[in-house]
Amino acid sequence: MKKASILVALILVTTVVASAKDFTVTLYSDYLTVADSSYTDTYGGKKVFPEVKFTYRYKGNFYLWGSFGYLPANLKWDKWSNKGEVEADLKMKDASQKIFFSTGLGYWIGYIDRGQVAIRGEMGLCGTYNYTKITQKTISTQNVIVTERDKQWGIGVRGTFGVNYGLTKKLFTEANVGYMYVWAKNDEGDWVNAGGFRLAMGMGLKF
Repeated sequence: MKKASILVALILVTTVVASAKDFTVTLYSDYLTVADSSYTDTYGGKKVFPEVKFTYRYKGNFYLWGSFGYLPANLKWDKWSNKGEVEADLKMKDASQKIFFSTGLGYWIGYIDRGQVAIRGEMGLCGTYNYTKITQKTISTQNVIVTERDKQWGIGVRGTFGVNYGLTKKLFTEANVGYMYVWAKNDEGDWVNAGGFRLAMGMGLKF
């Protein structure tokens, strides 16, 4: 249900954007190296996830932008290295969702057209939201023993530098690098940086 709601929301936003001028929509594949791997067992380390970004040029080369990224994760016993350390008859499933959201101001140099190169720089605020549901069952009876739910929020800043290459007057590709610094609590309750270095490749459309 949540995934369907997110999809409907994205379709509605894209429809509104497509009916206006001075907008772009870009779909990325993001690679994130989490700065502090102790953030969570599930979301520490290196992650790849999809992200969509909308921009609106409002004055000269300045534009407003907003983005949304989604990273699901499902862990079961076969992904765990400590299976033998717990009760043999237990089955555990860790279903998690991580959402990235950002907004800010950008500056564009160049224009989108076939064979043309443009560069952009962006600064803004960013945040993360984690939702985790851990369910323990007995293997023999499939009875649920315990269900735990946890929510985590984080907020911070984000900077990006990107290069665009026009394929047509409307269609372009983009490569960008950046960094997110997000203050969030890890599993032990300590404040850490849940952001990190970002590298993204995407395809965009200008309206």
